[in-house]
Amino acid sequence: MKKKVLMILTVLFVSTMNSYGQAKEDIDPLNFDMVLVNGGNVTYSAGKDPDSDHDEEWIDRENATVKDFYIGRYEVTQAQWKAVMKNNPSLQKGDSLPVENTGWDAAQEFIKRLNVLTGKNYRLPTSAEWEYAAIGGEKSKGYEYSGGNNTDDVSWHEGNSDRVTHPVGEKQPNELGIYDMTGNVWEFCDDLWGEWILGTEGGLGSVYRGGSCYTEIKPVQNSMKYIPMPDYPGVYVGLRLACSMNNEYVYHFEDEIDYYNIGNEYRENEDYKYGIAAYQIAVKLKPDYAAAYYNLGICYKAQGDLPDAIEAYKKAIDIPRSKIKVDHLACLNLGNIYTEQKKYKDAISAYQNAINRQSDFALAYRAMGSAYTYLENYLEATNCYKKAAQLGDRECQKILQDNNISWDVSENSGDIRKKRDDETDKQYVERITVMAEQGDPICQNLFAFIYMQSGNYGEAAKWYRKAAEQGDATAQCDLGTLYQEGRGVSKDYDEALKWYHKSAAQGFATAQYEIGNMYHFGQGVLTDHVEAIKWYYKAAEQGLKEAQYNLGCQFAKGEGISKDMSKAISFWEKAAEQGYLMAQCILGIVYYSGDEIKQDYAKAKYWLQKALASDDPKLYQIKSTLEKMLNELKNK
Repeated sequence: MKKKVLMILTVLFVSTMNSYGQAKEDIDPLNFDMVLVNGGNVTYSAGKDPDSDHDEEWIDRENATVKDFYIGRYEVTQAQWKAVMKNNPSLQKGDSLPVENTGWDAAQEFIKRLNVLTGKNYRLPTSAEWEYAAIGGEKSKGYEYSGGNNTDDVSWHEGNSDRVTHPVGEKQPNELGIYDMTGNVWEFCDDLWGEWILGTEGGLGSVYRGGSCYTEIKPVQNSMKYIPMPDYPGVYVGLRLACSMNNEYVYHFEDEIDYYNIGNEYRENEDYKYGIAAYQIAVKLKPDYAAAYYNLGICYKAQGDLPDAIEAYKKAIDIPRSKIKVDHLACLNLGNIYTEQKKYKDAISAYQNAINRQSDFALAYRAMGSAYTYLENYLEATNCYKKAAQLGDRECQKILQDNNISWDVSENSGDIRKKRDDETDKQYVERITVMAEQGDPICQNLFAFIYMQSGNYGEAAKWYRKAAEQGDATAQCDLGTLYQEGRGVSKDYDEALKWYHKSAAQGFATAQYEIGNMYHFGQGVLTDHVEAIKWYYKAAEQGLKEAQYNLGCQFAKGEGISKDMSKAISFWEKAAEQGYLMAQCILGIVYYSGDEIKQDYAKAKYWLQKALASDDPKLYQIKSTLEKMLNELKNK
């Protein structure tokens, strides 16, 4: 997932934060024991990476004022994670153990899904909040570690844990009654790592705090690390929840899209209650989100709540068109509700509105013909059916044939898979639908892609499977992706690997890259960086920029292969030359900082300028940092 820059957006949620405080033994998977932390001032230290080879101290930030907030008494357990995510990424299994081996993006997805299920407004604590809570807040006694000066009393660490995690809450709590803020598992914070470059807001990596059962424990202020990208899972890294007193919503870039996609998943699984909850959050974050209103209408209609469905469709219709056009579909569905209520004149008006917005909308013509039939206006009904038939609607063609009524239909000519010059987009889609149903794998792939674009992943999976079973490498790879992500089908890493391997065997680079990712992240297989690198190489040799970038990262970190910064730079440059944004960013940064390579301001300036010229939304998280670096280079 791609969440980068944080900003505060006030959003009032229906429920309040007054249901905390159950005892540890009574923990409900969807309810969390939250501790109130009264605000105050904290000298928020950027800390130092305990594993860093550098001796310099990081820049201390100025005193920060922390507002009142809630924080979890315990780290999130595997039972709680499974109740929300239906999976368990942890290396060591146990319901009462803290969840670990997670990434920052995965933690954010967990929180979003939890918010949908509970109606609450959970989030990760900021690094300042985390440190303030760890030292005991206003009740702090100045301990070196969270809860005391003796590490064995307050934490599971390398010296007493046997390098395995332990059930939450077994050690001595701190002054606020919070457990395990020192040791057991590292804990993600909401802010991203920027201080490591310039001491500024924002940054490339994810911050996590507190140490783990696998590390030598450091004092609270120095227990900070980062991982290069938010989508990388961190070994022995978990999370602890927080939430604000005043219901402020901490917004991450494109959060509304994540909630929309979560809503789509619930809608496809016919779990409309939570689909509605997710879409409602999406439209609160983005009031002009027409697609979310449209799908909200579908969920309300499925639950039999016609007034709310009508209201949602009307909002989707009133919002100006964007790249995803749903207003004509909302008009159609609104007309269908009116037809169901026997308000046929209102239905005809809605169908006509749909046609005004999409002139080749055959379904609207057919539905309007039915409404005229109910009004016994058979002349207008016939005209509507004729227009639908001319647009390729097979049901209307049959109706007219059964009544010996003719209509004009253009004959196919030329390459039947190509769009004809005299053919509208809608006519083209309806024609390739027929061909797809007749078994043409190319049209099946095209049809699946159309469903993907509309967010109907269940139908997309059905058509990708048809093409994949006929040996289409692209469809095999796309079907693998749906299984890997659990979109339109149940998440199944074994099925994902099966289809990726079929596609990769035909030399499809994207499938080879995805197999590498599954070995890298341990999805359905044991984590194996050597095997991941083998597959990355196959894809990189075909010029896949994502694989080239990942190979560069593997060489830079020395995972599964000997560390070699010259090879890392070489692969990053190959990806960057193809316009891969993250490769351009990382080249600019490493040439600027001279970290493990020779400092080169000319190359740093070149790659920073390339990166900043991009309009990719992913740049938003680090743009200010890169601009500051580039400005400094002007004087060098």
